[in-house]
Amino acid sequence: MAKVPLPNLGPRAKKILKIAGYVVLALVTFVFALQLTFPYNRVKDKIVEGLASKYDVTISSVDRGWLPGRITFNAVTLRARAAKSDEVATTFFIKKLEVKAGIFALIGGTASVDIDAEIGPGHIRGTVAISKGSTAIDIEGVDLPSAMLPMREAIGLPMSGKIAFSVDLN
Repeated sequence: MAKVPLPNLGPRAKKILKIAGYVVLALVTFVFALQLTFPYNRVKDKIVEGLASKYDVTISSVDRGWLPGRITFNAVTLRARAAKSDEVATTFFIKKLEVKAGIFALIGGTASVDIDAEIGPGHIRGTVAISKGSTAIDIEGVDLPSAMLPMREAIGLPMSGKIAFSVDLN
């Protein structure tokens, strides 16, 4: 086995590397401890509370990802509240909603969130990034059943069939 030659470091360089190693270890430990102890059910409750004025929201379960900044909501149902008694309340069902927060983007001053929603046989995937000087939204939907989407609330007309769309805003 060949030995890899290491550079000769002085005592000051060794001390700096030792301190840098402890700082990196502390940051990694903090991020993973936060991921493992974060109260995800409170996030679920805040989402239900935030949407309560327009929707009856139920979320079956919330799972954390194995990497920090990832969360999955399973069996999300949004039922629109009818403003008038003769209106039909539409129900919007998301089988699986994955949200990934960009941890490394935060270091650069940008809040970035990736979204992947499984709605029936279709998907909505996209990224939303917000920084001081700009906002970027890039969302794509494929094979979405319009009967399962809140189209009546969005455009005022009932729809049927499959929808595909792409939105890229800067």
